[in-house]
Amino acid sequence: MTVAITGSLPTAPFEAAAVTIAADLDTRCGRHPATPRDARRILGVPAA
Repeated sequence: MTVAITGSLPTAPFEAAAVTIAADLDTRCGRHPATPRDARRILGVPAA
């Protein structure tokens, strides 16, 4: 599934959700915790 953030939608709630999801996936895979940068990558939001 691809999620595109466009216009003036606030990205913070989406980033927080993506960090939670990614952290859960990372924990299951035994990798390091996710970061907000990972969330932006997952959501396709350009880096600030």
